[in-house]
Amino acid sequence: MRDKTMLACFLKRGAGIFLAHIRTVLVLFLVVSRAIAQPGNLDDTFGGGLVTRGGGLGMAVTTQPDGKILITGRADNSDDDLMVARYHPSGLRDASFGLQGMVTWNGGYDDRGEGIVVQPDGRIVVVGTTGNGTDDDMMVARFNADGSLDSGFGINGIVILNGFSLDEGHAVALQPDGRIVAVGRSFIGGSNDFIVVRLNSDGTPDTGFNGVGVMKWDNGGNQESAMGLALQPDGRIVVVGYSFSAGYDDLAVIRINANGTMDNSFGFNGVLLWDGMGEARGAEVALQGDGRIVMVGERELVGTVDVLVMRLNGDGTLDNTFGTLGVATWDGGAEDQGTDVLVESNGRIVISGFTNNGSDNDALLLRFDSSGNLDGGFASGGVFIWDGGYSDLFHALSLQPDGMILGIGGTYGGAQWDAMLMRLYGGSPVTGIFPDITVNGGDGPLFLQQTDSLTVSWSLQNNGITDNSDWWLAVDTPFGIWFWTFFGWTDSLLPFYSGSLYTLDVFSSPAIPLLGLPAGNYTFYFGVDMNMDGNINIPSLYLDSAVVNLAP
Repeated sequence: MRDKTMLACFLKRGAGIFLAHIRTVLVLFLVVSRAIAQPGNLDDTFGGGLVTRGGGLGMAVTTQPDGKILITGRADNSDDDLMVARYHPSGLRDASFGLQGMVTWNGGYDDRGEGIVVQPDGRIVVVGTTGNGTDDDMMVARFNADGSLDSGFGINGIVILNGFSLDEGHAVALQPDGRIVAVGRSFIGGSNDFIVVRLNSDGTPDTGFNGVGVMKWDNGGNQESAMGLALQPDGRIVVVGYSFSAGYDDLAVIRINANGTMDNSFGFNGVLLWDGMGEARGAEVALQGDGRIVMVGERELVGTVDVLVMRLNGDGTLDNTFGTLGVATWDGGAEDQGTDVLVESNGRIVISGFTNNGSDNDALLLRFDSSGNLDGGFASGGVFIWDGGYSDLFHALSLQPDGMILGIGGTYGGAQWDAMLMRLYGGSPVTGIFPDITVNGGDGPLFLQQTDSLTVSWSLQNNGITDNSDWWLAVDTPFGIWFWTFFGWTDSLLPFYSGSLYTLDVFSSPAIPLLGLPAGNYTFYFGVDMNMDGNINIPSLYLDSAVVNLAP
């Protein structure tokens, strides 16, 4: 009864003040975008919003348990070298790692890293591609925590897989038992095939995986490439990429048992192919907590290329509760592509990639809700676009424990590519505290007329956490930012509640008439700050938002 009694009193008093000031103050119950960084905004405390490394390209990113950030990709020298760099949470290079925060490895020809994971002991595993003078080989490297190569792994820290030809490594994952799984492609018998490799912790092939530590998938002599993977809790491996057949690319996803055999309970004999009535290619895959599978890539249809997001049930069938029959797309007007995907603990889906603006590419982030709709509370209507002046792109994503989103890629300055790392506010971190706010039952953007009414609902899930906290309700309107307190609306920065955290069931405002309010965007926020001091503390803030667009 505590939450409903307190908020009933709060709402009753708030409704009276709202009705008395309806033409001058918009009452809704939330937290503010300019005083609090809105989800999808750049974190200006991180290198001023952007960290670059001259002469190279960033291709993968992850976060250590201590908050330090690791990236891998390529460094441009006389040829390309594999690059690994480490940053402090502030965005400054970690000088204790390698040489001033960076290590490179030159195999003699072009080399690059495309996937990176951190072991529990702090050692760093990178998968990528190395040239041998004739063709390319998949390579796996392991570095010690200080950036030196781990001599106990492979040969002097490097494993090169050159049993075939034209081999590439695209992604890597770490099993709970310490074994390493990597995927890519290999040219075998006149065509490219999916290649899946599992190594023991010392870098030797795991013969418990398909007998030789390597599994390949060939769709009947066509051209295939595995681009991403995800490990299920039961040990099965989901691999996504594409397969070229009859002149067109199909998105291809397979599931492999823990012993390296095809899982025939998935799709058709372990395989799902999808062309989207045109062409489709898969780039990366992530798992939801309920076992459903989310994939990202691109869909080409009637000459247009759009970002593609798909969700599958655990058996490989399309999840018809997501988007349109399991598929959501985003069209920026020209050529768009999704490159990576992550699923936040609240079920929202973040996509990285790029979009063409008519003359070059811009870096792109999208966030969808769990139903496949753009999340109107993220950036601008669920879309973040960054244009550095020339071509820019995001290759990969990582979610920090505090809910911040890291994007890694590159920016082209007119003469060379530079590795680019950004951090954006994501909203609710992943520690079990989930504020939620909706407008007329959704996140928005909600388009309303003057004759419509508006209902705001909010709730909080604390998952047993009872620490002291400040609660904020605010609205960012065309006529200013307003915070709610028990004494009414104010433009001063004040929480409406300070005290022990508790679960709040869904609570809704009365229907609010909109007639006479200024046209424009109204962004509503509900936030909980776990540092109870009457101020907004971004690192400890859990935030949700919803957007309304009011017509004249």
